[in-house]
Amino acid sequence: MPRPRRRRLRSPGLIGESAAFSSIVPLLALLFGVLLCGFQAIELYQSRHDEVSRAEASAGNLRRLLESRLVGMFREVELVLIAVEGGVNTRWVEHLSARDPADRARLEQVLRYYSGRLPQAGQVGVVSPDGRLLALDHYGKAWTADVSDRDYLRIMRDDPSIKVYYSRPMYSRIDKRHVVTIVRRIHTADGHFAGLLLSDVGISYIEDMLSGTDYGPHGVVALRDTALDVVARYPAARVPGTPGNHPMAEQMATGQPGGVVRFRSINDGEMRLYSWGWLPGMPYVLAVGLSERDYLTDWHGRILVAGAAGAILAVLGSGIFLLYRRDRRRHAALLEHQKRLRASEARFRRLVNAMPTPVIVTRPDARRVLFANPPSAELLAPGDDDPDQRQLRLDEVERVWLVEKVDEAGDVSGREMPLVRPDGEAMWVLVSASAILFDDGPALLIGINDITARRALEERLQVLATTDTLTGIANRGSLLERGEGLLQLAMRHQRPLSVLMLDIDHFKRINDSHGHHIGDEAIRATVRCCIDTLRASDVPGRLGGEEFAIVMPETGLTDAVLVAERLRVAIGKQAILLDGIAPLHLTVSIGVASHDPARPETFAAMLIRADLALYAAKNNGRDRVEVAD
Repeated sequence: MPRPRRRRLRSPGLIGESAAFSSIVPLLALLFGVLLCGFQAIELYQSRHDEVSRAEASAGNLRRLLESRLVGMFREVELVLIAVEGGVNTRWVEHLSARDPADRARLEQVLRYYSGRLPQAGQVGVVSPDGRLLALDHYGKAWTADVSDRDYLRIMRDDPSIKVYYSRPMYSRIDKRHVVTIVRRIHTADGHFAGLLLSDVGISYIEDMLSGTDYGPHGVVALRDTALDVVARYPAARVPGTPGNHPMAEQMATGQPGGVVRFRSINDGEMRLYSWGWLPGMPYVLAVGLSERDYLTDWHGRILVAGAAGAILAVLGSGIFLLYRRDRRRHAALLEHQKRLRASEARFRRLVNAMPTPVIVTRPDARRVLFANPPSAELLAPGDDDPDQRQLRLDEVERVWLVEKVDEAGDVSGREMPLVRPDGEAMWVLVSASAILFDDGPALLIGINDITARRALEERLQVLATTDTLTGIANRGSLLERGEGLLQLAMRHQRPLSVLMLDIDHFKRINDSHGHHIGDEAIRATVRCCIDTLRASDVPGRLGGEEFAIVMPETGLTDAVLVAERLRVAIGKQAILLDGIAPLHLTVSIGVASHDPARPETFAAMLIRADLALYAAKNNGRDRVEVAD
């Protein structure tokens, strides 16, 4: 394979004093200017591509962050319906049809217990096979409600394979608000349809969740159903019907689980870049749109600077060309021409020095610096052998890769790599490099953009997507994902695994009596005690409110119970100091569930068993440990 030809970039300082050589200096200077313009054009094109790539990454991170929150919120409703199903006797539902007061009271007690764990749910109820609302977690006109005309009743009754169904937006006849309804099928012991468990989430609650993130001054986020009709949107706006040729619909038709699409909104005419994706296992699409006006603001500023520099360069090039023609006609004025050429050299260097981004020329080893414009000064360090000789301290592995790649292909565009500043601080830069000749020798022309802030933002978004902000431990979505992975690993290698479900006793009383700041401190104190007591391999996570779960790999039931007791005692010794009154002592109730290697199950099922054991601990007096069946 022939080696790539190196592009020539001669320094104007090499102009000789002879008349013959000085006559070609203007042409070389003009060529140098054209090369700089071309490089700037490439840099601007690459920077726009980078801005779009960063916008795609940011939109994707925001979408994944919101997706984890929405999925966690909906999964909480599903888990509660599953837990309610475990506590509902189908005989109660049959007797409720005959209005048996005792069975109805027991069922209402179960519904009220679980509905209190769902701040996002308006109601939890039971529907008979013929569509009558038999029981609800609160009294009211619901007892006369009839939902036999709802699609979800027909679908769940006719198709036993569907266990959970998410509805399109509808108007609740009970709460008089717009909601999405989640229903779960109830069946008798012989498998016949016995009715439905239902709960709903208000559209306003979903919109409040969407409004808690910054999408830029002109960004939007929308949750849509399978027909791409809007379920919830922030900022709220009246949205017309979705056309059949919607760009997202075209991508969805190919079977993609998500993607990135750019189009102009028919609602407000704004050009946006959208990152969209299906919520896992749910008939909803989440789309985050970042406005082109927002994410290309800096790039438009660079365009103006580059345009001004290009105009100056064009004017300068025209002057040089006139100088060249005059030089050909007036050989007698050679000394005057050389004086003008030296002035032109100074103007060229001022032009390079005025460029807003660092531009550096180095030896082929990408280390020793031959030339650098002022924006590069803060990136260059003194040489190891000669302090007056500046050098570029790229990561050694990346530096070797850069040299080899340029030697092979002639240039490198848009490579992210670490760089060490003169003060020893590490930073991330976006590097483009080309092989050139400088001062009649081989060299590298390197353009650098600082992307440290963008990398830090991406890392922070990743942390926010997986960490509970109050305690610093795993949030619900992260815990469910890691727990499922550890359970699959335990099943694959036939190893034990246990789960503790922990709840602070009388937490509502703490909040009501001492304020939410004391409640928050109680949560943090509990987490600190857990971290001090548990092993490094154990995974604690906050499920929501005062409820936590701990995944304990390589731990059987006996050891898990011992750890739970040790943890209960340790937390009981915690004291939260209060102004003017006795310290507040905490107690916890703990449910323990252990995985049987011979019985496959999901992590969600283990959580349900641990939650039922926790419920037993609460009913048996609190401040105790109970083991799941």
